[in-house]
Amino acid sequence: MKISTRTLLAAALLVALPTSGALACTITNWNGTNTATAANTGGPAQSIARYSGVCALAVDSGKYVVDNTPGTEGTYRARFYVLTKATGGTATIFRAGASDNGGSPVLEIDYTGSAFNFRQNGTTVGSGVTGIQANKWYSIEVFYKAGASFSATVGGAGSDAVVGTVSSATAGAGTIASAVLGAVAGTTGSASLGFDAFESTRSETTAIGRLCRGDANANGTITIGDRTALNNELMSVSLATGQPDCNEDGNITVGDRTCVNNRILASATCN
Repeated sequence: MKISTRTLLAAALLVALPTSGALACTITNWNGTNTATAANTGGPAQSIARYSGVCALAVDSGKYVVDNTPGTEGTYRARFYVLTKATGGTATIFRAGASDNGGSPVLEIDYTGSAFNFRQNGTTVGSGVTGIQANKWYSIEVFYKAGASFSATVGGAGSDAVVGTVSSATAGAGTIASAVLGAVAGTTGSASLGFDAFESTRSETTAIGRLCRGDANANGTITIGDRTALNNELMSVSLATGQPDCNEDGNITVGDRTCVNNRILASATCN
């Protein structure tokens, strides 16, 4: 995850290798020197929900992936998707800071089961984003500039609208050399949280943004081609390579086909 270029979790670290109809997925590119228990990877064949592409990450308490390839970044932007569950506890799902998840965290995101809470350099930012539903995909994008500002935007749950934002006009001086994704601390209870589509940049001005909901064939438009890609997956012909979970509920069903139909009729576009 070298921050000088964009890196997709689904494409770069959860790689699918089709062999006789089976999926083989790996998190090797994200392990770094992490000594934590390995996280689970896979796709539909392993009953692991994915948001984009054919693979994703599923973790429970104490399991996460680490990347130590960033430089000492004073400006950092990241976006990822998380599939929420009713956890019965609070888990830190993202942490960025010093090498290999050590030292004082610069950025942290907690999931409480009904809210996302944010911290920068140990300081809580805003009152969090509340009203978070279980069993929904949410995108989270954070922007941090050392000594300047922090902001976060949450979207998802089957809507194109922004769910919530937090921001601070001040930020600490910490820099980022490592990113950690998963159940980093706390507990998920008996639930396994899902993660997908991580991306990061150094850009101060250009948001990474959300992936196009319902663009099942990943061609950047919402058309009958997406309905065909969904039908093929529903009939076990082939997996959709884009974002087939149009209603963002963690399952690929006829409900997603209905969602895509509605988006076609509404002339929905991919921004």
